[in-house]
Amino acid sequence: MEWSDGENERDGDWSDVESDGSDGVQAGEKRAREDDDDESGDEDEDGAEINREAKKVKREPGESAAANAAAKQERRELKRSRQAAKLAAKTKPAPGKSADQAKQEKLTLETLDHAKKLWEEVRRRNQKEKDLKKGKTMGGDNGNWKQEKATKVRELWALVKGYVCQLSTSHSTSRIIQSLLKHGTVDVREGVGAELLSGRAPPANTSTKSSTKTQPAQGFVELAKTPYGKFLAVKVAAYCPKLRPTLLAALLHPQPGLPRLLRHQHASYVVEEFYARYATAAQRDEMLARFYGHDYLAALQLEGAVTGGWKENAQGGGKTARRGDMKAVMATLAPARRTLVMTAVRGHIDTLLLKTPTLTNLTIAHRLTADYLECFGLDFTPCPGAQPIPITDLEPLSVIHPFLDSLTPHLLHILHTPHGSLAVRLCLLYGTARHRKKMLRSLRGHVRNIAADKHGAEVLIGAMECVDDTVLLSKMICGEIEKGPGAVGDDAGEDNVDRIETTPAEPVPLPDGTAMKKTADLILLPSGVTLLLHVLSPRNPKYSDKPFLESLERLDPIRAATSKKENSVRWKEMCKVVAPRLAEGLVEGGSTRLNQIARSKSKHVVVELLKSSDATFDKLPILRMIALLAMPAPPTKLPPPPGTDPSLDLTTPPLLHRVAQSLLKDLIVASPLPGVPADSPETFPQLMLQALAPNMPAWIKLFSTEPRFSSGAAFIVVSMLECGDAEIVRGLKEASGSVKEVKDAVKKWRKKEGAPSSDGIEKPAARGASKQGGKTGKRAIQRTPGLTGIEILFSKLE
Repeated sequence: MEWSDGENERDGDWSDVESDGSDGVQAGEKRAREDDDDESGDEDEDGAEINREAKKVKREPGESAAANAAAKQERRELKRSRQAAKLAAKTKPAPGKSADQAKQEKLTLETLDHAKKLWEEVRRRNQKEKDLKKGKTMGGDNGNWKQEKATKVRELWALVKGYVCQLSTSHSTSRIIQSLLKHGTVDVREGVGAELLSGRAPPANTSTKSSTKTQPAQGFVELAKTPYGKFLAVKVAAYCPKLRPTLLAALLHPQPGLPRLLRHQHASYVVEEFYARYATAAQRDEMLARFYGHDYLAALQLEGAVTGGWKENAQGGGKTARRGDMKAVMATLAPARRTLVMTAVRGHIDTLLLKTPTLTNLTIAHRLTADYLECFGLDFTPCPGAQPIPITDLEPLSVIHPFLDSLTPHLLHILHTPHGSLAVRLCLLYGTARHRKKMLRSLRGHVRNIAADKHGAEVLIGAMECVDDTVLLSKMICGEIEKGPGAVGDDAGEDNVDRIETTPAEPVPLPDGTAMKKTADLILLPSGVTLLLHVLSPRNPKYSDKPFLESLERLDPIRAATSKKENSVRWKEMCKVVAPRLAEGLVEGGSTRLNQIARSKSKHVVVELLKSSDATFDKLPILRMIALLAMPAPPTKLPPPPGTDPSLDLTTPPLLHRVAQSLLKDLIVASPLPGVPADSPETFPQLMLQALAPNMPAWIKLFSTEPRFSSGAAFIVVSMLECGDAEIVRGLKEASGSVKEVKDAVKKWRKKEGAPSSDGIEKPAARGASKQGGKTGKRAIQRTPGLTGIEILFSKLE
């Protein structure tokens, strides 16, 4: 394969490219076309002479085809010699070596050609390897191709050993080293890593492990600054876990320093990948400490809080804060030192996010921004014994408003990460009404994509927690979701707020194959379910993650100081806007979509919507649709349990589906629902009775033949009998008919299975064990199967 300088390659992932050998013909045609091209451009004296020699061997008129082929071969050799000369010229002689010694150590042209051929064989994937990756079985010679590849890798390593640093400077040859890291053994990978870390080949009499310990990783930083070497540096971190502490030490070295590396065009990629993928929590804290200034580092050393451990609670309550955590250390600093630390962090944020917009997607920058904003106005009480600092004693919030103005254009680009989402929520908390309006308008055109993202939904929840203008907020969220991006215009009389221009957003696909067009479509997405549940049941620990709820509670002091409206009033106003739109979408979606919703976690949204008393809308159409789910007769052939085959999930009757059973039971228990009178003939238990009555004998028969599998459906009937309505009890008894035969069938099943009767659920064996000298206590109790739903149902029907 011909080696190019990478002009037509995209600037992105230069990871090892696998091929199956099908590109040989195309590569040959490419070499033929490149051989016919004349060498031109700005060259040095040696390169210019090579070009002149190449022109002399051009085919003359009347020459044969053999002469033409020989001329092409000669031009090809001249071109390869020029590439080898360029590659050798990039390597400087090592300190203490003469030019002749360095010249002998340079990679020769023959060795480079041989390495290229071996690399083509190493990186190629045959059909057996592809089948193995897909999970297919292979023939008897399964291990042959593995042994052959391992042999080629060892041969390639023996060939390029000592020349790794020379090969890492070129786009084409650096991929040879990437293949060694990917396909090589542990020894090969550590050997490659040792050469890249040191910047030169280790001595002949020194092992790989000792060389990595004694020699400084001076070559790693220089490698990370090169356009192609940065990908090699990330590969070393990925395939050499034992070298990661050495890599971290190289990044944290005072010269050039981690903040300066993060601002570098190529080294920032290495810092970000190491921080986001390969660093532990303690290592991340250690990397972030380099951005907090010398006063912060001095505080760590003064306390002896070396990163990598935890601070123990003084009262013996266990672990409280990770050592090196910014909020924990800031609580121990004096106000003057705290100001110096915040100034240092602010300077780095201005450089990363504001002066270099291309670095906005770095997660380490998101963490710095979140830490700065969180430590600006929180009560510092993470450590035991620390004195809380009221928000009134801190700097006035107006000090941070210029920072919010400069950060607003970048909010859309940082909200997709956990710390970026926290930073955006803090910006909304600290801002005034005008700041919040400008921040919300900066998100226009992307509300659908934001609501479909997990961390984006947290940003919208944070906006609902603090924005007092619920009309503007509902218009921005519901209006844009239903009318599309750009449909919501400026209101007359509003302040002139600059609009942030962004690229158009892509449509949000839904699980059913359609695109998001209505607010009710959020119920089909996991992030949309979280958003809707927080509107209908705010801060309910049953539906929200504990860390997210803790972050909301931790920000309550700031919210109380910057927002005027009570949370209860704010959520009622949002519920009045969202609930009618959601109910309308459920009715328009029909029974097919409702059947899909009833079998997933989205059913919690339906339950909370019907239990809500803050919004007024007609609930009877939704209740009728849900009751109709229980109307189909039981199947003649029992399907397998849900979850064994996804294709059978929607065909299983709702009364036999675990999630759908909980939906029906929750609505029966919650009856009478708000907005539906208790004496109404269309309460949910009444609607369920009308749906179950025609097929009740068939369901009773199924309960008796398969008590364990249909126990959940029987408990739904039990909940209807316990609702307290005499008419429903009488109707169920009339629809069930005589249950004597069914009761006898259940007794036979109990006797066949060896299970106890309905007299008790568990039988203690402690009395018999004490007589026989056996064990007593809790371990002596025999756990036996409890009562099935059909047994409890019969006891209610009698």
